[in-house]
Amino acid sequence: MTLNRSSDAFTVALSMLFALLMIWPMFGTIALRNILLGGLLLISLWLVSVGHEPWRNQLPKVPALLLTGLTAWLVLVIVGWAADPTQAWKELLGQWVVPYLCAFVGTVLGITALNHGKALVVIRIVFAVLLIQVVAHDLLNFWFYATQGQLAFRAAPVLRLAEAAQVAFTGGTPINLFEPGLMDKFSYVNNTLAAFLIAEIAQRLIRKSRCLPYGNGLIAFATIAMLFCSYTVQTRNGNVGLLMLIATAGLLVCLKSFARIGWTKLILGLGVVAVLLALLGGMFYKSDPRWQTLRETLPIAWDTQTHKAWMTHEDFPLLPNGAQVDVSNYERLAWAKEGAILMQEHPLGIGYSRTAFGDQIDRKYGLGGVFRGSHSHSGLIDFGIANGFPGLVLWLVFLASLAWTGWHAFEGEQMALGLMLIFLVSGFFGRSIVDSNLRDHMLQQFLMIVAILTVFVQQRARML
Repeated sequence: MTLNRSSDAFTVALSMLFALLMIWPMFGTIALRNILLGGLLLISLWLVSVGHEPWRNQLPKVPALLLTGLTAWLVLVIVGWAADPTQAWKELLGQWVVPYLCAFVGTVLGITALNHGKALVVIRIVFAVLLIQVVAHDLLNFWFYATQGQLAFRAAPVLRLAEAAQVAFTGGTPINLFEPGLMDKFSYVNNTLAAFLIAEIAQRLIRKSRCLPYGNGLIAFATIAMLFCSYTVQTRNGNVGLLMLIATAGLLVCLKSFARIGWTKLILGLGVVAVLLALLGGMFYKSDPRWQTLRETLPIAWDTQTHKAWMTHEDFPLLPNGAQVDVSNYERLAWAKEGAILMQEHPLGIGYSRTAFGDQIDRKYGLGGVFRGSHSHSGLIDFGIANGFPGLVLWLVFLASLAWTGWHAFEGEQMALGLMLIFLVSGFFGRSIVDSNLRDHMLQQFLMIVAILTVFVQQRARML
């Protein structure tokens, strides 16, 4: 009876996982997210309590210990020397404990899926949600083109659907779904899909086998949809991440296939990858004019003592040609420098907070609170300022342990699983250098998905 109840509870959990993944990145869904997360946590705790799963043998011990050790360090910083302990405790509970519990839920769901023979079902759920969201984005963009005569660049209409529905339900006029904004959030959805797709393509090319149970036609369609989404969303960091993903996968495929294909085909394959990267890179470069002034902006932004616009948001400096610097280019570079200085000044951290950078800049320069609440646009810098070099190192070692787990699967028959994990971890790390993604739903979703994959990769012999 208990086994049947366990199976029923897991089925409910899968339905909740599908719903959560679908609405997780959407604007205006925090309450529903919390309900679904709470439900999944309760089910996970119950699954652990019934004691049917051999947890000790299937738990990814090294990543789990590292993440728990990091959590202990975060608490120590707050207890010992935080600049604002009250704010740090509040941030820790909302912004770190919840993602930590997401990792726990992902681990429990992964282990339970293996023991119920449902691992492939979970992978299909994650892939299906990502594909539905990206295809919906593309279809909405095609509709916009058909009605307006142009594509909607730097827009994320899918992430505004919940907000539009709320406004329409109250009798108001739905918001403009195609207003620029939230595109960086949707690029995470698209790049996560890219990680799954490119890993699957790599396995099909190298192993001549499948991990995802779909035909080549669907994989090709999904790849085209993903590339079109990247083109229209126009997030520089997301596009760079995609190019790096393709380059890494292409190199791995060519090198792994060398013994079978020989030098001639290897060189031809590398040439094809290089041409594809050049074409995509050129397309992404031309679609975003900010690239064209980045180099000229660097020395101006780096001189943070002469130019204060990074702090005042007024009187932005001029480029050598007399044009004003691109604000995004200028501020990101200046904040990176000032953030690095803060990390040197506070090597043990100032207490957990998403806004550690802005809060400490405000204190340092006596700005009276006007700069508080802002971030540096670099998750790693924000994390390093808040938690010090020990916290930053523990986080990086945790990510490395996940990637190492994925690398071990690269030699197996289900190499796609290992590559999915490697690509997700490397992509998230890369984005954290230039984006503030170690926070909110982005961190929650990342930890839950990589926890599931880590369990599957570690137990890959029992996967399919």
